[in-house]
Amino acid sequence: MIVLLCVLLTLACFWWIFFGQEPLPHDDWQQASLRALRERKQAVLENLKDLHFEYLAGKLSDEDYGATRRELETEVASLNTRIDSAAAALSKN
Repeated sequence: MIVLLCVLLTLACFWWIFFGQEPLPHDDWQQASLRALRERKQAVLENLKDLHFEYLAGKLSDEDYGATRRELETEVASLNTRIDSAAAALSKN
């Protein structure tokens, strides 16, 4: 009896995980993607602030500071482009 209950519970969980949830509509997916991009941009901007603070505190060399700053600024620029594209695609719908 216990084995039968375990099998039924396993099948019910399997069914719920793979078939019980509706996928996000396309617009909701685009909004979630745009929100994730904006959150990533905020995180990178915070990293830039932290980097500057660490540099002012003398924990980074000029070379390390410059290289890391360029990498983070490049990422922000890339995120801005992706955010603009995602916002434009969302406004078309």
